[in-house]
Amino acid sequence: MANVMLSNGLILWQLPEWKVLLWQFRLPRVVAALIAGGILSVAGLLMQNVFKNPLAGPDVLGISQGASLAVALSLLAGIHVGGLVLMAVIGALIYLLFLLWMSKYLRSPITLLLIGVMGGFMISAFISTMEVFSKAEALKSFVLWSMGSFSKVSPSQLIYLLIMGPLLMGIGLWFSKSFDVLLLGRQKASLLGVNSRRVMLFAIIVAGVATGLSTSLCGPIAFVGLVAPHLSKWLLKTYQHKLLIPASFIIGASVAVLADWLSSGVLAGAILPVNATLSILAAPVILYLIVKKAG
Repeated sequence: MANVMLSNGLILWQLPEWKVLLWQFRLPRVVAALIAGGILSVAGLLMQNVFKNPLAGPDVLGISQGASLAVALSLLAGIHVGGLVLMAVIGALIYLLFLLWMSKYLRSPITLLLIGVMGGFMISAFISTMEVFSKAEALKSFVLWSMGSFSKVSPSQLIYLLIMGPLLMGIGLWFSKSFDVLLLGRQKASLLGVNSRRVMLFAIIVAGVATGLSTSLCGPIAFVGLVAPHLSKWLLKTYQHKLLIPASFIIGASVAVLADWLSSGVLAGAILPVNATLSILAAPVILYLIVKKAG
């Protein structure tokens, strides 16, 4: 039996240990993986369609690095604008707006992809420089956070995901028809009465909030936002966002839970970083996309 106590040591009631383990550790971890993986996949879907690039994703384009930079400024440099979640969302949105601004002057989606990747590398280099000059305690907190894990999300932090996850899904579905029209191009979208700039801005807000929220609570989670949208398109054989958004959410959530389960030592006998498992699962899909794009 495990005791449930107040801060002054007063025992309120006793619970079986398996219930404490379930409600305090297992369930928050699974729910965090479900929602974080789902909203990252929706963010990846919107980024691929907004930037017309099948290899666009929160981590590939450097959006996760933008959120990581904001977290690094908070944890390592002590610069706070609200809480950690707000800092990460601001960082992701600023980087997304930079990419949107660059996309106006670039015709090739591959060039934009390279700019996003190089920007991510520059941010990573800046973060590494900050780590050198940071204090040991702050550095330890940031390194543990940067490994990425769904197990670090507490029941109180889970409220953010439980509120924002359905909200972001609802906003995405509300603009699903406009996202469909945007696939035809900005000029055709304007002729059909769709304000392409406003739709792209809403897509960026949804993707930025989703990436910042997930990154701040779970750390940088790689590849799930890139792979899940392609799997949903392949399974459904459609480009309608009213179907692709919930499908991407479900597939991304499933991939994240699977990766977290495999990382817990079920197969390898040792606990692995969740990003390592996600990389192994996603690498074949990414290689296939690159070969298909080159062909």
